[in-house]
Amino acid sequence: MSQELFTCPDCSEETEDELRKDECCCQCWDWREAFEKRGFDDGGNLFNGTDLVADVIRAAGFMVECGQAMHNYMIYQIEKDGLEIYPECTNNFANNASPSEFLPPEVLKPIQEAVEKGILMETTPI
Repeated sequence: MSQELFTCPDCSEETEDELRKDECCCQCWDWREAFEKRGFDDGGNLFNGTDLVADVIRAAGFMVECGQAMHNYMIYQIEKDGLEIYPECTNNFANNASPSEFLPPEVLKPIQEAVEKGILMETTPI
């Protein structure tokens, strides 16, 4: 099985070939990995940005719970004013749906603002 090739948005001009994501010197990652069972190289990456994503969402007034899944440390729950937002918002989506598809706008907005400020990384824009 071949590895998926990845072009780093930060160092792509400095490289001659595409790099595998886990070989990138920039530790490129995508905020969506904080919601994925197999994110951050299936939990094997030395870097995990889940807490950075959770902190951005918390700063917007949400309660966020993270924990270790079988593979990856990830976001398990998002609530606001006692109402569950995530994973409740995934009920009408397939298992492989992207968080940018199922998270409501009030959660996506602070994430996108953090991406624009360079606090969070996004390898594929929404």
